[in-house]
Amino acid sequence: MSNLTSIRVLPSECPPPTDDKLTAATKAYGDPTGALICGIWRSKPNRLEVDYKRDEFCLILEGEVHLTDASGQTEIYREGDGFVVPAGFKGVWAMPVAVAKYYVLHTPKETTP
Repeated sequence: MSNLTSIRVLPSECPPPTDDKLTAATKAYGDPTGALICGIWRSKPNRLEVDYKRDEFCLILEGEVHLTDASGQTEIYREGDGFVVPAGFKGVWAMPVAVAKYYVLHTPKETTP
């Protein structure tokens, strides 16, 4: 099973953001091509406008996220919720309270017609 990679990162190993920063991240794994990255991300209460260039799977460990797309539709995710944000998504991440999440980022391959 030499192709398996174990990832053992606890949320406590990603310290909360410092006074001068709103977010902090600890990368647990990145493949050699950079197409797949995962780890833990934390944020203080915050609002971020986003324009996704890659797919992201998220599992909320602490807190609450309000994700609003460009049409105004909002989904709310709380501790224990998992979801995927596809490449091409544009909208707003609103975090009314501090958040911690596991994340997996995947960069889609360029396709040519």
